[in-house]
Amino acid sequence: MVGFYFVALAAIFLLPTFGDASRVEYCPGSNITREEVIEMVKLINHHRTLLVKGEHNSGIPGKKLPPAKRMTKIALEDDD
Repeated sequence: MVGFYFVALAAIFLLPTFGDASRVEYCPGSNITREEVIEMVKLINHHRTLLVKGEHNSGIPGKKLPPAKRMTKIALEDDD
């Protein structure tokens, strides 16, 4: 579970450092584009899917976290 949070935090903090310096602001007060937000949501949903299937590593070598019982995908508020 800690690994999942680390990946999500890394994505949030590292993605704004890549790409063009003349960016269109998507999140107020940040330098993150809509495309980067979509990639972060995909990454988070990937790890949530692993949790649902019981395939996410627990941090103990060879051990997996138990499958989640009620977990849905996240989406952007303005997704169609």
